[in-house]
Amino acid sequence: MRDILGNWHHLSAADVARLDAALGSPESHVGTVPGSPANLFWSAAAELGWARRVPAPVRRSDIATGMFALTGTGCRLLPDFRRRYDLVLGTSYAPAEPAQRT
Repeated sequence: MRDILGNWHHLSAADVARLDAALGSPESHVGTVPGSPANLFWSAAAELGWARRVPAPVRRSDIATGMFALTGTGCRLLPDFRRRYDLVLGTSYAPAEPAQRT
């Protein structure tokens, strides 16, 4: 979850729109470019079991892609996760600093 929270602000408007579309149509697949912020987001979601990697429908040798689809768990948990941390386009999450002891 920390990877998703820490890298959220790197997502573009198109990345967030694709996530919103995937939440609205869970059977859809989302393509990413390896190493991109979107790929990092989807890879972190896959590690949590919120998404899964799927094979690319058409393989072109000159374009590397990572394809993902949301899991049932991701469809159920991601909306509340986004609301809890106010994850909308243009926001970032910074954990609260630990209280200093005096």
